[in-house]
Amino acid sequence: NSTPEGVIFPVSSTILNNLQKYNDCLESYSKPLNHLIDYELDDEARMIVLTETQQYYRFIDMTKMVEYLYDCITDTIEISFIEELEFLVKLDKTKKDIQELIDMPDRKINLFITICKNNNGNLSINKRKAQFTELTDEEVEKLENIYKKHFLKT
Repeated sequence: NSTPEGVIFPVSSTILNNLQKYNDCLESYSKPLNHLIDYELDDEARMIVLTETQQYYRFIDMTKMVEYLYDCITDTIEISFIEELEFLVKLDKTKKDIQELIDMPDRKINLFITICKNNNGNLSINKRKAQFTELTDEEVEKLENIYKKHFLKT
């Protein structure tokens, strides 16, 4: 086992970033095999295999799949983990700066950050009316600037 017990290695997010590569990997085995298997679909679109297929699954060459998984693990370590750590650092700095300016519960700060993330760094008028009526125009502008300083700087 290469990870500590209870730790989930998030390779699926790397796979989701390029589903075509994942599909190509799976099809590298299944497409040639489809020509060798006689099957039909039932009324619920379930596959019914009409021939004996055990010999096709006994000694599968998984080289391409293993290489693909290795690439996904490498990308997860070298790209996804770094991006996630950078995001968490930005999030911590943003939350700290907001908390120093205005005393708000973490839940409300997280909501503010999420709204700004989804709206190019700005608190929408509707969200402000619904969630942040206690903030002045000046406070909203300062909070938006804090978000932009950490998340939108180049």
